[in-house]
Amino acid sequence: MPATGVSQKRQPKAYSILRGVATLPLLPSVLRIHYEYVSVMESVMKFQDEIFQNERVELGGNSFHNCTFEHCELVFDGDRSPTFVDNEFIGSVFVFTDQALRTLYFLANIYHAGEGGVGVVEQTFNAIREGSFHGREMHTIVPHTSDNSLH
Repeated sequence: MPATGVSQKRQPKAYSILRGVATLPLLPSVLRIHYEYVSVMESVMKFQDEIFQNERVELGGNSFHNCTFEHCELVFDGDRSPTFVDNEFIGSVFVFTDQALRTLYFLANIYHAGEGGVGVVEQTFNAIREGSFHGREMHTIVPHTSDNSLH
């Protein structure tokens, strides 16, 4: 996916302006690449009433309000969490990369470590379902096994 058509890449306007400045011949190429990368990462886009079709949409820190995603790949790298409000998802999938994918591997390893690991991961997902976690860190339960281990 994207299955058909060519998607147009939506970029922050600030990116184009900063890119033009950053590619001046006076700047070394290493600095230019770093500067472009930083400018993209610091840009947050706010999308409202947009329709995304057959696109690979980078979610990182962006805000989506009343948008429609049709047959899209929604890519989350685990850096800055996107915000979703009143959106519609039709035939779209989430794609996890980088830190997000490593977090999924971590949870899978805990889950398959044993009975205690299953409880830890299930409690984590219960907190997600209930919206009962917030802040900069979240603690899990102590595994409910005879020796409080994951086994």
